[in-house]
Amino acid sequence: MSVWLKRSCAKVRLGRGLVVAVLAALALTRPAAAQVPHIVQVTVGASHVCALDTTARVWCWGGNNYGQLGDGSLTNRRTPVRVRGISNAVHIAAGYDHTCAVLENGRMSCWGRNTYGQLGDGTLTDRLLPVRVSGMRRVVEVTAGEQNSCARMETGRVFCWGGVWRLQPDTDPVRIAIRDVTGISFGERTACAVRGDGRARCWGYGGWGSLGNGSTEDSSRPVGVRRVSTARQIATSRGHSCAVLETGRVLCWGYNGSGEIGDGTTIRRLTPVRVLGLDNAVQVELGLVHSCAVLDTGHVRCWGSNILGQLGDGTETDRWTSVRASGLSDAVQVSLGRYTTCAVQASGGVQCWGYGGAGALGRGDDYFSLTPVPVLFPDLAAAGEP
Repeated sequence: MSVWLKRSCAKVRLGRGLVVAVLAALALTRPAAAQVPHIVQVTVGASHVCALDTTARVWCWGGNNYGQLGDGSLTNRRTPVRVRGISNAVHIAAGYDHTCAVLENGRMSCWGRNTYGQLGDGTLTDRLLPVRVSGMRRVVEVTAGEQNSCARMETGRVFCWGGVWRLQPDTDPVRIAIRDVTGISFGERTACAVRGDGRARCWGYGGWGSLGNGSTEDSSRPVGVRRVSTARQIATSRGHSCAVLETGRVLCWGYNGSGEIGDGTTIRRLTPVRVLGLDNAVQVELGLVHSCAVLDTGHVRCWGSNILGQLGDGTETDRWTSVRASGLSDAVQVSLGRYTTCAVQASGGVQCWGYGGAGALGRGDDYFSLTPVPVLFPDLAAAGEP
């Protein structure tokens, strides 16, 4: 409980009838302000969302049909709940129906769907609570796709596990033939990585040109992406990929049926092309068929499919070039799912928009939103959280 002071004016007669105003401080009480988690990272799956706070705890909400919320149940949650057994996370990633976390000690835990071995615990058993990923140490980053998960190590090496396109599931991590990696991303059937020299390499499904090497052939080994030699971050999705360059420009390639490449067309691109009008991006992320970038101004710009309002511009109109998400000017990170988009604000809040089924917007309902709306985190003090 906090105390605040209200000033009132009391009339007092002094001397020769002089009336003066004397300020009297009256101590009144009001309930303490809500203490909500301060979020530093958000990650969006197919119908669920998870967030990492400054105390290394993880919160999740939305669809929970495989236990991907990590609260020990299969119940959808329309507002955030804490993941049980995780109190020392440093990085998180949501796949379609599973979630993974890198821990402070460099180990990893995953939970949710495990049909293809994407939890990395050596089984194909779904998990309602976090389980340890076999053999993973000194992990610094995790990425998760539809059926897969990958980890980047301190050494710059990459290990992946789960369903690999056209191959039998790998229930234990296997090493990828690439070194000196500084960033990774796994989409539906394609993975990409940035190396220390700024060059990008991709592997997996290439049918839409999503490997960026001018071909539509698949590759089980990483191949070089053309025209990308100064990348600082990369993202992949179902059929397209994008990279942020050191200049702040964004290049994209692959499938473009809804304008998700952002070049003003719907023409498939086998090699990277520039996203029009973006010169100051600090991060790019991809949904199923839409894309968004965080700018150095704190604004978020999105493009591609807008069938459920996932671009956040107040319409349901597809955009072949980027439009600004309404009302956001302090974004520091963005994450995209199939049709849901969420952004972390500098204040530690989270705003989401687009598809809200199963409670994916964290508002306590199943409604969709064409513009960003704040996620309703619980009051920690009222809930007895430390």
